[in-house]
Amino acid sequence: MILKNILNYPWGLERRASMRLNKIRIGGFRNISDTVVELNNMVALVSLNSYGKSNLLQAIDFGVDFIKNPVERKKRMMSWIKGIP
Repeated sequence: MILKNILNYPWGLERRASMRLNKIRIGGFRNISDTVVELNNMVALVSLNSYGKSNLLQAIDFGVDFIKNPVERKKRMMSWIKGIP
């Protein structure tokens, strides 16, 4: 969902409205089987090496890209072999 609410300031700058995510659920992406991340004002990803911090960020990035793209691109994205566990 893209918000179209743009605030015009007298000095010519624009500020776009934004949406806040409260919770993200990821499953079936690389080594992430079923994970729920609740987001507060600040979130820190802390764990040992090779525990999936980068995979979690890639999954979020994949999800945002997936939402933004048209249907044909989504079909190609769903055949991305590296994302399948």
